[in-house]
Amino acid sequence: MAKFNREKVLRQLKFKRKWRSYSRYVYIAVPCVLCCLLCLYFAYSKFFVSEEQAVIRTTVGDFIYGDVVIGAYIDGEYSSTIPGKNDGYVVDKVSCENGAAGKWNNDDWGLLTTNLSKRTKCNVYFKKLTSKVPDIIAQLDTSGKCPTMNADGSVNVTGVEATNGYLCKAKDVYGDSYYYRGNVTNNYVKFADKYWRIVRINGDGTVRVIYDGTSAHANGEASRDRQIGTSAFNSSYNDNAYVGYMYGQTGASTYADAHANTNNSTIKTYIDNWYKTNIVGTTNEQYLADNVFCNGRSISSNKPTSNYNNLGYGTNVTAYRWYYGPWESVGYNSSMRLMCPQKNDAFTVSDITNGNGALTYPVGLLSADEIVLAGGWNAANSGYYLYSGQYWWASSPFDFTGNYARVRSIGSSGYANYSDYVNNNNGVRPVFNLKAEALKYGDGTASNPYRLTESLDNSSSSESGGIDTGD
Repeated sequence: MAKFNREKVLRQLKFKRKWRSYSRYVYIAVPCVLCCLLCLYFAYSKFFVSEEQAVIRTTVGDFIYGDVVIGAYIDGEYSSTIPGKNDGYVVDKVSCENGAAGKWNNDDWGLLTTNLSKRTKCNVYFKKLTSKVPDIIAQLDTSGKCPTMNADGSVNVTGVEATNGYLCKAKDVYGDSYYYRGNVTNNYVKFADKYWRIVRINGDGTVRVIYDGTSAHANGEASRDRQIGTSAFNSSYNDNAYVGYMYGQTGASTYADAHANTNNSTIKTYIDNWYKTNIVGTTNEQYLADNVFCNGRSISSNKPTSNYNNLGYGTNVTAYRWYYGPWESVGYNSSMRLMCPQKNDAFTVSDITNGNGALTYPVGLLSADEIVLAGGWNAANSGYYLYSGQYWWASSPFDFTGNYARVRSIGSSGYANYSDYVNNNNGVRPVFNLKAEALKYGDGTASNPYRLTESLDNSSSSESGGIDTGD
């Protein structure tokens, strides 16, 4: 028979009493500790994801949510930050794991992904932009030839420029814009197997160019090759609506209804069809940028005669801003502007901050303001680079007479104080905006135009577009 151990029994009884007293705390404490450990684990994991995403968000916006982690490489080296939109870099390629596809949106400066099935990492490879644009901007005239720029960025042009060629500055909605003026001989571009002339470097760093033919034409050379063909501005003419690059209701009872951007003009359809044939689906398409084309339908502050009521809709007799030019002594349109006065008239594709987002393709026409800044005036001018020896359309409305809509155009002598009935045929010279990297080689002369490739005979892009699924 085992000997009774009184001390041992007392210890067991004390332990049981203590356990009954503290066990409820243990049952509470253990789950709490486990929860804390789990929280620390998830917080640790989340910290690294959030740390990387915070870099993305402060640089490119709130479009990364947890499904995608971005790794940034700059000139082949891993980087903890992503370069900003205006830091002088372009995306070479995007490579994503797990069968996902990534594409960099240069306009929003962010990553677009498709085929996401689980949490995925996408590597974005940035490279330093190689472009002639900084060299062009460095040519800004400092000798006093340029017209005076006002505090609001508009420009007071006081005469024709047919002799000298130089670069000047004005403001557009994106910032400082640098425009060519006069007898310029170093603004040639070869792109998509066609020749173009640089009108200006836009405030966002893109390059506005106007069609100039299938070969390089010298200033003063008259040639139909300097346009893609002829077209009416609008085939119909008997309403204020028809001064629009796009237009709304005919017979409307309000200005807004007449100038709503719901119908394509004849000339827009003509240009869009040319763009579809020559640019869409080619590797050149990736080098086109979205920027404002101004079809300024603001009404003149003056009524030229008593029969003008300037209501701007239906058959009301109306003078638009470009009824007057800067050569008029009355001063109703004395300053040239690269900022479109009305957002409804600022045609863009996707930029709805600065424009109307109404375009299908990023192509349009020059405004009369841009033509005057380039050297056009109330005089014949065969010396400036926009001269073609043909009649061709601008985008700026002139007036509605009560029977006919009229829009500004350029005369065959280079005369800029010209307008025509919208149903007449004039030359069409498409205008679009190239990304800066499209000007990689050349010096802008007719024999060595700015271009994408080193070889002049292969001036269009042969690159794939910079998208890699990572497979």
